[in-house]
Amino acid sequence: MSDVGSIEALDEQPEVERWAGEVEAAEKQLEKFHKRGDAANKRFLDERDTMEAAKKWFNIFYANTQILESALYAQLPKPTVTRKYIDYNDDVARVASTILQRCITEDLDDPEDTFDSVMRHCVQDRLVPGLSAAWLRLETATEPISLPSVPGQTEIYDATEQITDQKVCVDYVFWKDFLWSPCRVWEERRWTGRKVYMMREELIKRFGEEIGKEVPLNFSVTPGRGSHEDSTPREDVLKKAVVYEIWNRVDRKIVWYCKGFPKLLDTKDDFLGLKGFEPCPRPMLANVSTSNTAPRPDYFMIQDQYSELDQVNQRISLLIQACKVVGVYDKSAVGVSRMLTEGFDNQLIPVDNWAMFAEKGGLKGQIDWLPLETVVQALNQLGI
Repeated sequence: MSDVGSIEALDEQPEVERWAGEVEAAEKQLEKFHKRGDAANKRFLDERDTMEAAKKWFNIFYANTQILESALYAQLPKPTVTRKYIDYNDDVARVASTILQRCITEDLDDPEDTFDSVMRHCVQDRLVPGLSAAWLRLETATEPISLPSVPGQTEIYDATEQITDQKVCVDYVFWKDFLWSPCRVWEERRWTGRKVYMMREELIKRFGEEIGKEVPLNFSVTPGRGSHEDSTPREDVLKKAVVYEIWNRVDRKIVWYCKGFPKLLDTKDDFLGLKGFEPCPRPMLANVSTSNTAPRPDYFMIQDQYSELDQVNQRISLLIQACKVVGVYDKSAVGVSRMLTEGFDNQLIPVDNWAMFAEKGGLKGQIDWLPLETVVQALNQLGI
């Protein structure tokens, strides 16, 4: 079949099958990255298996990450709004920029704002697994508009509503829950999506009772099920559904899809009208090339050097254990052993046969110490 025929066949297949294939291809593309990210996370947290429990590691990766985190994001940023053209008599632009700066500052100072915590999570995700993403949502609270009551009649409510509160919420997206269409560079992506974990009540509230009650709860922390059990608290016993929220840039539509459900949960046209379409900034991707957008953790770029440091630290630990005063002595010379076990200051220990003791060279002829010069020299070479 020609390429044109393949594209036409893809367009003609049901939407749910199309997105099932799209999601599967995206997850397969990121599968290797997810394994590397898990390995980098385990090293950052110094988690070891049974074979590695007795080893002495030098976890400089954790130290380096902490230093970089502080350097990249130490405190909540202070917004600054300035005029593009600094005209001394343009009071309107000057006052407008001041108003905008104060509004942004007020939003960041809101105790309910999650910007600071999300940014800290994103910085750590960029430095450890190698991918960080944030998602923005517009939350709007409304109430019905009350019409003036007519004498003798009850109060009537119009069908229209008025906005009482509106804010943009910044959500943290776990690095395994963010996905996009396979592409060489980020600009070539066709869609961007994320996983959302919803309980039965949330499904009914969002998609209605007919769909919400039928969606399979296909995520659990039980071993062998779910998508990332190692990163999910095992105390969470609630079953949830993995809902894929996908923003398709080709036709500017948003779809909600769940594996195992025979149809799409919902489909909407672009309701935000953003210039960039997606409600998320470009994710921070570590060590990508122009041939693939799948990231690679920083840890794997210098993992050989980290392994060498581990070997050096292990050898230093073993040499320190060997660096102790120990020796051998003539078993017949009982007094020699009593010197170290019973001797006190200014105390003489008797020897049964002094003539024989002196004939064998005295104390120097009866005892021989472990030479520490070689051990100390090796420690000096290893950096101690």
